[in-house]
Amino acid sequence: MTLYDGLIQLYETYGYYKEALTSFTLKGKDGAEQISRIVSQFREYPPAEIAGSAVEKIEDYQSGKRTNLLIAQQEMMDFPLSNVLKFWLQDGSWFVVRPSGTEPKVKFYFGVKQSSESESEERLKEIQVSVMEAIKINI
Repeated sequence: MTLYDGLIQLYETYGYYKEALTSFTLKGKDGAEQISRIVSQFREYPPAEIAGSAVEKIEDYQSGKRTNLLIAQQEMMDFPLSNVLKFWLQDGSWFVVRPSGTEPKVKFYFGVKQSSESESEERLKEIQVSVMEAIKINI
């Protein structure tokens, strides 16, 4: 078996994981306010679904709380506090929203796992588009 064959076997066994990062530079006072509004929007008005999949859990690293929306359960997380939100979708996909600590940027991280590479790429794009639609930014 070649290294490539071994890699494909791992993908076939465990799934095709794909991740992506999208960031927006928003300079100046207006940009900082817009970044703050974007993060606050997700914190105060979290989406119920993204790209056809219900939001199952929300991890708020600023409050240190993990909320399971499906069973209305909340628990504390043991992580350093930070202005970061992570949303877990019912299909196992996730996305993170966070302002940069060193640049005038807001960053979005995305992750998916599907049974094929093309399905992973398609699902990743669907989630990215859905999140950007939620904040009215086109990618």
